[in-house]
Amino acid sequence: MSEQLVEAFSGFYPAWTRWLKATLQDTGVTPARVRLLAVLADGPATTMTALSQALHVSPRNITTLVDALEGEALVRRKNHPSDRRATVVELTDQGAALCEQLWSKHLASAGEVFDVLSPKEQQTLKTTLDRLRVALRERGID
Repeated sequence: MSEQLVEAFSGFYPAWTRWLKATLQDTGVTPARVRLLAVLADGPATTMTALSQALHVSPRNITTLVDALEGEALVRRKNHPSDRRATVVELTDQGAALCEQLWSKHLASAGEVFDVLSPKEQQTLKTTLDRLRVALRERGID
C-alpha cells in the first residue's frame, strides 16, 4: 500500500502545483509570492528567518522572493526594533490589498478542487495531512 500512496501523492502534488500556477497566471504573481504575502498579512512584520521557517524554504529563496516583492512595492524591509543585526519585512498597503484579492481568488480556486470531496471527506483529508506533518516533524522534518 505504501507504494500506491507514494505514487498517488507523487502524481497529485505536481498537478496541484501546475493548477495553482495556472489559476494565478493572469495576475503575474506566483504561488510562492502569494504564500509569502499571506504569511505577512496574518501577523506583524517578521524577520527573514521567520519567513523562511514559516514557508519551509531556504533563506536564499526568501531573499529572492522579498527582493522581487520589494521591487514591486508590495513589501518593505525595516530595521528590527531590538536586534540591529536583523531585518523585518512587512506588507505595504498595496501589498495588503493585493494579498487580500489574491488570497480570496486562491481559496475560491482551491474550493473548486476540494468541492469534489464531501465535507466529511475534506475533514478526513485535513486530519490525515495534519497527522502526516506531525509524523514528519517527529522525524526532524518541518
